[in-house]
Amino acid sequence: MRRFRTQVAVAAAAVAALVVGAGRPVSATATTLSSYGRTWERTYLPQSAVSKGGRLDFDLSATPDTSWATSAKAAPPSYREGEQDFLAYATPNQAVADPGGAGAKLTVHGQRLAGHDRTLAVTADAPAGLTVAGAKKGIVLDPSTGAGTAELTVKAAAGTDPGYYELPLTIRGRTADPVHRTAIVLVAEDGSVGAALAGAYTNTGVSSEDNPAEADFDGAGNSYARQALADAGLTGGTAAQVSGTTFVWPGPPDTRPDNVTASGQKLDIAADARDAKRLLFVGSATNGDTQGSATVTFTDGATAQADLSFGDWTKPGGGSDPVLGNTVVAKTEHRNSPGGKGDPAYVFASKPYEVPEGKRIAAVTLPEEGNLHVFSVGLG
Repeated sequence: MRRFRTQVAVAAAAVAALVVGAGRPVSATATTLSSYGRTWERTYLPQSAVSKGGRLDFDLSATPDTSWATSAKAAPPSYREGEQDFLAYATPNQAVADPGGAGAKLTVHGQRLAGHDRTLAVTADAPAGLTVAGAKKGIVLDPSTGAGTAELTVKAAAGTDPGYYELPLTIRGRTADPVHRTAIVLVAEDGSVGAALAGAYTNTGVSSEDNPAEADFDGAGNSYARQALADAGLTGGTAAQVSGTTFVWPGPPDTRPDNVTASGQKLDIAADARDAKRLLFVGSATNGDTQGSATVTFTDGATAQADLSFGDWTKPGGGSDPVLGNTVVAKTEHRNSPGGKGDPAYVFASKPYEVPEGKRIAAVTLPEEGNLHVFSVGLG
């Protein structure tokens, strides 16, 4: 049995390639391994060899030594830090609860990965104004698939302030570390603008100055700057006025969608629009000025067209003056861009639609135009 001895100096975070035997590649297996003269009967290296470097001495042979490093202790360790016995998550990622209503449904999913858990306990830490039913039953895991669900009902008490609420969820097995998840609950009246838009939001257009990557309004990584919008009078979750109407600027948690990319969505706004005499849209266009119209459906089934046209969000008409009958709602000092602060950005209100006498709005349907972005709806 031919043997070769090779010394290898291992540098930290480096990989050494071995060539032995007079410059010719040799098919060989290790028969002994030592580090600084100490025999190493393991099939893995100590962590110090990777983090600090070291010296390894191999005895190699063309014939495998079936007795070297064969004990149970010679097997590589399993690094289990952060390992979970199960996965858990909640759907939908946002639920809408009508104050005083029947409640919103949340499903908590569990999936066993290891261990022997047959059930998972679910607890919900509901904020003031919200209650959660169904958590006490927990999740029963299927014996064969290891999967299971728990159905929760989240209710908002009558008079609960509208807006977004975080609902912390904790899922526990018998021994493993618990899994923590957060569900988002929007408290909004059925048929309100807030409820309709929250279910239709498709794009995240507002980011913070210190994390511009959390939004991409125009497909090129640019977005409105949250702090600059606040300086211009638009703060998430607060009401503002324009052209004889009132609207609420969206205030979802950071990174979540906050505007609708127009794609034929139907918005049920009957509750908020029951006495409305005027309607308009708050938003802007990307990739140039864009014209469109929305279909207004009345409670008697009749329909009409309302203007939904916006100038470009940074250069309306190629300049700085509003176009297409728009009114400037806000002009920010800058927008967020991948390379830092960019050009000023605009938020517009569309030309108001006057509701005919005796008509009541039930819903509006947006056009099929992906460059039009709607943040809110103004009613007056």
